[in-house]
Amino acid sequence: MKYIISEGQYENLIENYNPDTVKIISHIRFKRQIENGDDPHIDKPLMTNLKIKYNQGQYYQLLRVLKNFLGDSALPVAIKKTSKTYNTVDYPNLTGGYDFSFNIDIKSEEDYNLYLNIEVLPNGTVYLFVAETELDLSDAIRDEDIAWEIESEIEQLVYDILSLEVSNYTGYQCTIEKINFDF
Repeated sequence: MKYIISEGQYENLIENYNPDTVKIISHIRFKRQIENGDDPHIDKPLMTNLKIKYNQGQYYQLLRVLKNFLGDSALPVAIKKTSKTYNTVDYPNLTGGYDFSFNIDIKSEEDYNLYLNIEVLPNGTVYLFVAETELDLSDAIRDEDIAWEIESEIEQLVYDILSLEVSNYTGYQCTIEKINFDF
């Protein structure tokens, strides 16, 4: 089944932006993804078409639309997405000198939120551009002068990956409750 909106209809929807606009355009996109053998998800073309940017109110509205579209399958998709080991090298546009792997543990789920614990695995590294040197991540976390910055950057990097891999496929907003650096 084809879902066709004329250019005039599309421009009218975007011009008169409201929650129904997001739902109509998103559902068309999600159904096309399914027809093409993909899992329904939020992607850059959808965000561009809706003129939405990450971490703005309309993005969170879009997450709700996806979660409602998925219905009861949202949590099983989240469980599947969080049951693998992620490595930052798979995200070269995000890493900023970090190379580490991490696991995700879902602590709880409530409405449109997932509460997660993150375990950063041993043997990670960070390249310090200012010092032009690479450090073992465990050494950087223990260094009193830079530990707070390293931890903050790791948390932001993990959030960015969670948005791409979990939120954009499940509709859940991810909240990190704890990051473990037990190495």
